[in-house]
Amino acid sequence: MYSQIQTAQHVYDVRTPDYEKSWHPDYTTRLMKLAPLHEGDKVLVPCCGTGLESFMAAEAVGPHGLVVGVDVSEGMLKEARARQSREAALAPRLRFIHHDAASLGTCTELGELEGKFDLLICSNAFVLFRDPAGVVRGWRGWVRDGGRMIIDIVHEKSFVPGVVIEKVMAQLGVAWPWNRAWARGRDSFKEILESEGMQVEVIELLNTKSEQPVLSYGVDQADEQFESVAESGFACNVRWQGDQRERAKDLFRKEWESIAMDGKVEAVNALYVYVARKI
Repeated sequence: MYSQIQTAQHVYDVRTPDYEKSWHPDYTTRLMKLAPLHEGDKVLVPCCGTGLESFMAAEAVGPHGLVVGVDVSEGMLKEARARQSREAALAPRLRFIHHDAASLGTCTELGELEGKFDLLICSNAFVLFRDPAGVVRGWRGWVRDGGRMIIDIVHEKSFVPGVVIEKVMAQLGVAWPWNRAWARGRDSFKEILESEGMQVEVIELLNTKSEQPVLSYGVDQADEQFESVAESGFACNVRWQGDQRERAKDLFRKEWESIAMDGKVEAVNALYVYVARKI
């Protein structure tokens, strides 16, 4: 069986060179306007990637603040550390750690900071975790009482081919490296946060691509979209057995057709952003 950590490492190592050439920097700028940051804050950024959120947070917390980014991708961290070496003013208030963000309790480099962070930021990563409630539970311990988390979750109609293939693979009993089935709407993550001792203060929908918030696929694009997802980096460790791939393609086509309206499958390029306080 594939390792989810290995898949994440592979996918994001490959994506590193082009990551900041995408919609991510513009989206992160808008996301960070919602982040309740103050001078002197300690900020934890699980799944920090190339450091987009981390560097913006470092500017906000000032010389007496601290921002700690954690990521499993060495490629992403190499990019973040390279930028850190160029940013003389921000460098002393930044740390980047190579570790599994879902297992922060085993990270010795973080040990002295447990329960001391004012804010935790996680963007464009949470659907990679198998146990969303368990991850929130673990992260909550790193935030001080009254501290906050800001986390985004994909819209239920975001990247529809990914939603469909996850459903198909579940029917076939084949593991898939992301977990979106639980994210059925605006309140799905709110319920998880509240069940884990967090009080949700803000929920806002942010478009990933402001110039194209809604995208339509043709019903006749089912096979094309299946191949696109099945050949993507996220499928690098999927091991098809026998005729599973053809069966998956057939199921994908049927599911795609079932969700089409007037010959179109609609996708929403957006994420829900949640700001929640530890109570």
